[in-house]
Amino acid sequence: MEIDSPSQPSLLSSQDRILQRLYQCGVPEEKLNQLQHGIVDYVKENKYMLSKVIYAILPTDANLVEAVVQAKGDNGDVVKVPSMRDQFRESMKWLQWLMFENEPRATLKNLANTSVNQRGLCGAVWGNDDIAYRCRTCENDSTCAICVPCFQNGNHKDHDYSLMYTGGGCCDCGDVTAWKREGFCSKHKGAEQIQPLAEETANCVGPVLDVILNYWKEKLLFTQTNINANPRRANRSVECIRVSNDLTASIVEMLLEFCKFSESLLSFISKRVFSSNGLLDILVRAERFVRKNVIEKLHELLLKLLGEPSFKLEFAKVYIKYYPDTIKEAIKESSDSIFEKYPLLFTFSVQIFTVPTLTPCLVKEMNLLGMLLRCLTDIFYFCLDNKEGHIEVGKWASLFVTTIHLIEDIRYVMSHAEVPKYVTHEQPDISRTWINLLAYVQGMNPQKRVTGLLVEEENEHMSLPFRLGHSIAKIHSRLVSGAFSGELEDNIEDNDGLCHAKVGWLSRESFVCSRTGRNNESDLELKAGAVNFEPGNHLPVPSSVMWLICECLRATENWLRFNCVTTDEQNFFSQDTCRNGRNFLDLKKTLPRISKGKSILKAYRAPLPKSQLHLSSELNGKFGPLSSMCIDLKSEQSRNTNDMDTTDMDVEYSNASRISDESILDTACGMESETFGVLNLSDWPDISYDVSSQGISSHIPLHRLLAMLLQNTLGMIYSGSKEVDVDAINSVSNLPPPGCSVDFFGRILGGCHPFGFSAFLMEHPLRIRVFCGQVRAGMWRKNGEAVMLSWEYYRTVSWSEQCLELDLFLLQCCAALAPPDRYVERILERFGLSNYLSLCLERSNEYEPILAQDMLNLIIQIVKDRRFCGNSTADNLRGELICRLAIGDATHSELVKALPHDLSKSSHLQDILDTVAVYANPSEMKQGKYSLREACWEDLDLYHPRWNSRDLQVAEERYLRFRKVSASTVQLPRWTNVFNPLYGISRIATCRTVLNIVRAVLFYAVFTDKPSSSRAPDGVPITALHLLSLALDICHWQRNSSGSGSMGMEDSLPVIDFACEEVDIQATSKSESDGCKPQSLLSLLVSLAVKHRIDSVNNFSEAAQSDFSSMIETLLKRFAELDAGCMTKLKTLAPQVVCHLLPPITNSDIHMSGTTSNLQDRKAKGRERQAAIL
Repeated sequence: MEIDSPSQPSLLSSQDRILQRLYQCGVPEEKLNQLQHGIVDYVKENKYMLSKVIYAILPTDANLVEAVVQAKGDNGDVVKVPSMRDQFRESMKWLQWLMFENEPRATLKNLANTSVNQRGLCGAVWGNDDIAYRCRTCENDSTCAICVPCFQNGNHKDHDYSLMYTGGGCCDCGDVTAWKREGFCSKHKGAEQIQPLAEETANCVGPVLDVILNYWKEKLLFTQTNINANPRRANRSVECIRVSNDLTASIVEMLLEFCKFSESLLSFISKRVFSSNGLLDILVRAERFVRKNVIEKLHELLLKLLGEPSFKLEFAKVYIKYYPDTIKEAIKESSDSIFEKYPLLFTFSVQIFTVPTLTPCLVKEMNLLGMLLRCLTDIFYFCLDNKEGHIEVGKWASLFVTTIHLIEDIRYVMSHAEVPKYVTHEQPDISRTWINLLAYVQGMNPQKRVTGLLVEEENEHMSLPFRLGHSIAKIHSRLVSGAFSGELEDNIEDNDGLCHAKVGWLSRESFVCSRTGRNNESDLELKAGAVNFEPGNHLPVPSSVMWLICECLRATENWLRFNCVTTDEQNFFSQDTCRNGRNFLDLKKTLPRISKGKSILKAYRAPLPKSQLHLSSELNGKFGPLSSMCIDLKSEQSRNTNDMDTTDMDVEYSNASRISDESILDTACGMESETFGVLNLSDWPDISYDVSSQGISSHIPLHRLLAMLLQNTLGMIYSGSKEVDVDAINSVSNLPPPGCSVDFFGRILGGCHPFGFSAFLMEHPLRIRVFCGQVRAGMWRKNGEAVMLSWEYYRTVSWSEQCLELDLFLLQCCAALAPPDRYVERILERFGLSNYLSLCLERSNEYEPILAQDMLNLIIQIVKDRRFCGNSTADNLRGELICRLAIGDATHSELVKALPHDLSKSSHLQDILDTVAVYANPSEMKQGKYSLREACWEDLDLYHPRWNSRDLQVAEERYLRFRKVSASTVQLPRWTNVFNPLYGISRIATCRTVLNIVRAVLFYAVFTDKPSSSRAPDGVPITALHLLSLALDICHWQRNSSGSGSMGMEDSLPVIDFACEEVDIQATSKSESDGCKPQSLLSLLVSLAVKHRIDSVNNFSEAAQSDFSSMIETLLKRFAELDAGCMTKLKTLAPQVVCHLLPPITNSDIHMSGTTSNLQDRKAKGRERQAAIL
């Protein structure tokens, strides 16, 4: 064969050019005449020439430049040289001959034949909108799926599976880290089925492949260096970019072809790729300068190579290093579109972070969570509104997708049980960083009521913060679960064999976080999450939980200081006037400094200092200037002492704060003890705020994390012992000992005072509820649809579990600790109803009636709701199903969608559903649906927190149709068992302020002629009567407990004392004599019953009105049964109501009973009397 002269290179084909370079390399002409066979023989005879021969087969730089120039068209339209892509492809064909020392196609087929029926993994790569199957029975997590052929070749009979459209990724069949083995198809049996490549083949392929990979790396590195050196003159690097594109396309095409034939070869290639020093790094970054279609093929190859555990580990290390660079690029461009250019980050995160044998190792060895949290901090800080001190939603919206993907990656990492356990027990710095990050989200996207022109432009970003909060709440649930888990088992280190088999070997010398500034003693602070049973402390709470609660309190304290404190004495703690551009910057610096090196153990063990802080001015309802954040806790101890009970509670709370576990305390030696400021106030503060005129935000993740921690702590301690016995519902053994709330919260919330904690922690959840009430009343209609959307989001089932329900629980915790009258007064102020008790018949504004009803609804919910503080999962599930079926029959899927997420996953769902509903089989075109059983209507809860007006009205109408009676007159709220620490919420319903509210409502209902102009129209009196009924129910419980001697409570009950108390009424629209006549709660109840009875006659609506009057009469009888004074009063006011009742049983009667049998007889007679009344 003749070799053309080098003087005319442009006339040579790609093969001729290879032969020419081989000839110049020294390969004999007779070998060149045999083409590939001759080259294989020559290399066998001269193995030392292998590297030179390979580089001779590959195009030289001169060849590549020539091809680039030709591609530009600088030499005219006549094609004189082969394209660069053709030259690379021809080179790959020749190199395959060297790899296999034979015809490549034949060798690949032989390899395929040796592995028939021995495939380990599928690894089929999907594009966008490809069809795949998800099987919840077989998957290890919700991100797993398999391709259609694997599903069809597997056994998924009776499994919970569904069809889905993919957004990328690869089939998980055969991967035991993603899919259960019994769910594998018949063709894929697991990675252990993959046989190693034959030694003879490996010895031939390896050296050639190593040189190719090294050549590839050199070209990509050269391109990257040129671009980085001249970032503004990237066009001049076009030659390098074209070389990288065509070379990458050719090599990836060849390797993907190999993958089709042999898993053994695929495994061998993956090991060679990560063994080539620096190659993985440049392949990960290649998306920055390689064409998109080539990158798609490269990522397909990388996805296939991930089937090799050791490759997955090495790739993950490189991926983690690359992750922050892409996030920074997105921040720099302030756009989510960066991930269309650089798709690797979110293509591979699921593949890496969901592997249970890999991710925990990365958390420990590579500081994975620390890296992700730094990225999230960068995004939040970039989107910070320096004036307001939180994320600016308009700016953040352009990075919303990036943020959600990032938080989802954190969730993937935290989904492995050992990771949150490790973080909360061994690495508190990570938890602290996360909690501090929540301050960026706290208070974001505040809304301000528009009172001028209607807002025509809608806030298109209103839903984004809710979606962010939803993702954050998922992480919170995992973080809290980790804190409550038992002793940390070193799964990462003890399972060496498993880790090696799945993800390769890891060194175990480094830790997840840098420990600069931390000593060894502080590192032991949370070791093993010890559960301490201490003398006098019967709360088996893990120290990790105590630490997490205190960090959450500390972050909340700092947020309150920097976002709620103002030196304006007239507007103390006004959120709207205290904004400072430097507040959040200071907070960012202060939080780590405050937390670093500090032990919370002393914080929650130390007695509370009674007068630690100093006041600079006299208290006149508001605190003075707080320039140094120093407030006196001594002054005005005498102010409203009857309502506050400061002295007794201080003593109990201080004593409860003392914990004497010296062994744990020793681990924190050398640490300074810290105390709280605003949360440690011993005086109830006056906080000035108006929801209707100042900014209001629905996003308070710090409060909700704290609520979740408290809720889980309560559930862990008390739910196991709470078994409600229907036959013993009135048993006094269910009642807690006095002071129990202070005892529990004193140990859990050490460093806080009950008044300071409750006054400030109730503020923001209360403001949100007031905002919802104002939206329902129509006060925010000029803000447009965005505000309505916010209101709907807050109470919809998708978000209520993480928003509304936790907010209500936190309000309950505050109610248990707060002075009841001050607590209710705060609610009155926030609803803008402070003058509602004035007994002036003129309305303040058109919104007042709805706000009053919502306020009463909220108080009832605070007192009676047991979602997190008394009900079992079965109780909650039953209540949710009854409420949903009350508004209409539903299919099984509709019922599941209507349930909160935690309840929808209950294993008892079907059993409970069968007890409350009857199933109607499908017929013709009708679906099978469940309908509520007749007996279950009596358990309908009219004060379920998620009711909206429309659904509640439908439920009441259906109740009337089925039960022939109005639900509002018979479904009265009842006091039920509550976890002991929250028994203090009973004081809310029976405090004087609530009774004053009820009396005012009754007054307005009695003395207003026109319901349309009344301050208490329509449903307001009914709601007030329901609240009064709840208070009487509590009084019955208290009287029973006092009679048995278990509670030692006072004989006088506040409701009884108030019932007969008369107040002077000024002249009204009635006659002067009637208007000036003193009125009591009992007299108003009688007058209201008479008024409704007269209205029923005049309006021919006897049935509905008689139900209402009967309800009032029932309440009057309960008053008479409770107290002889009330009986005497009612004999004068309404003798027809109480004439047939026996005198009430007094405490003295009970104590003088000679035997237990006499007491039981009296109780039996009382029940008989009650039955006769009903």
